[in-house]
Amino acid sequence: MLYHSNSVAGYASRLLLQLTPDKIPENLTRVHLKVTLEGTVFEKLFEADPNITFTYTWNKRNVYKSKMYDVSIARVSVGYEYNSCSSIVWVTQTAPMHGFHMAISDVGGWNLDIHHMYNFEAGTSRLVARWTGILQRGDGSLLELVKAPRAMSVLAGSGAKRPFSCRHCEGVARDAQLLAPTALAAAPDGSIYVGDFNLIRRITPDGKIQTVLQLSATEVAYEYYMTVSPADGHLYVSDAENYRVIKVITVDVIDDIASNFEVVVGNSHRCIPDQFFSDPGDENRCGDGGPALSARLSHPKGLAISADQTMYIADGPNLRVVDPQGTIHTLIGHHGHKTRWRQLPCDGVVTASSVDLQWPTHLALSPLDGTLHLLDDHVLMQVTHDGRIVVRAGTPLHCPATSLPPVGSISGMAFSPLGSLYLAEQRANGDFAILELSSSDQLSVFSEPPSSHRNSSTHGSCHSLFSRILDQRLK
Repeated sequence: MLYHSNSVAGYASRLLLQLTPDKIPENLTRVHLKVTLEGTVFEKLFEADPNITFTYTWNKRNVYKSKMYDVSIARVSVGYEYNSCSSIVWVTQTAPMHGFHMAISDVGGWNLDIHHMYNFEAGTSRLVARWTGILQRGDGSLLELVKAPRAMSVLAGSGAKRPFSCRHCEGVARDAQLLAPTALAAAPDGSIYVGDFNLIRRITPDGKIQTVLQLSATEVAYEYYMTVSPADGHLYVSDAENYRVIKVITVDVIDDIASNFEVVVGNSHRCIPDQFFSDPGDENRCGDGGPALSARLSHPKGLAISADQTMYIADGPNLRVVDPQGTIHTLIGHHGHKTRWRQLPCDGVVTASSVDLQWPTHLALSPLDGTLHLLDDHVLMQVTHDGRIVVRAGTPLHCPATSLPPVGSISGMAFSPLGSLYLAEQRANGDFAILELSSSDQLSVFSEPPSSHRNSSTHGSCHSLFSRILDQRLK
């Protein structure tokens, strides 16, 4: 028989936090700590000192004092207050914390080492359906089933190529023919939108596929990007050929798939850099400060939409934003000729107004703090709420190698509800892999082809897995 103190009622779950490094800036005055867990909120204030550590303890109960047997997710926010800044700089991460163990033998706290218990409560997380149960062994060890080898299955496509004009392309998604899937987006209801060359198709949660929009032959000459608004659930698509962003009107009863859209940004005229306007502060160029429908776009690519309906657009070398009132602005860059390129610094933090981007493509919003993340020339950047740019992964080409994790050719990225960022990477040998960048900037391989399937012609499997990540359907 075995006895473990961590199984008794009074044993608390602990989280060790490192709040400051060995050296801190001279103008740092205070450090704020806020931990949110199962409805409870813990806050503490520290004077600025090097090497501040703190151990957070949890009694394994929620805000209603009920016992928690799940693996709960603690949301840890650390705020740094500087005497030279008007606002606090916050950094948010998540960490798992174990709740109570289910009783196994229950003999005065003793267990038989051969008697195990399956903790089914650990598969009912209210934050994210990631935890799929824990096996509690009698010897005190735990086996988290989520850490078992991942399985990949086909979400859509029979392996046959469909014709360009496909009038009867609806039915079971796994039996459907695809032409060239290039873009993906996930909806809150579990639907997956697939940009299949000239057709945008919806895979419903019950495994059916339907066409919701048909693009013209010229509109697919350029790569397009898609996103689903968390505010209204509509699908938005960037149309670089016509210099605009469109919204799919409906996915229910569609009269004409070729006209099932409305324009939300852009007047179909191109924004051309003017040699007489090189001032980044010129707000009248290309419609800045006016209605988004009247604005001119340069080359719309990646899209991201926040919960308050703010839309971010990677437009040519610039990053533009449309506020909830429908007014467009340029967040990074300007619309004049770039006579002098303002490069990212090789270290430190820089303001968004003092740099120029190369060619930003993919955008994503963090579910932890709502900050925008963008990919530009193999560099992953975070744009904070106070207008700072922080490099999270990759190294600018003009900089020497750094300690930041490198990223290669990225064909897609998406956040998990826990704040991890998944990157679909195409490697130099042609293989695809899914990388996971944790909220603490630790980069790891989430999934990659087995050695027997590497460097094969079936590179589309990356998109299949990526869609399952977006829809949280990993087995």
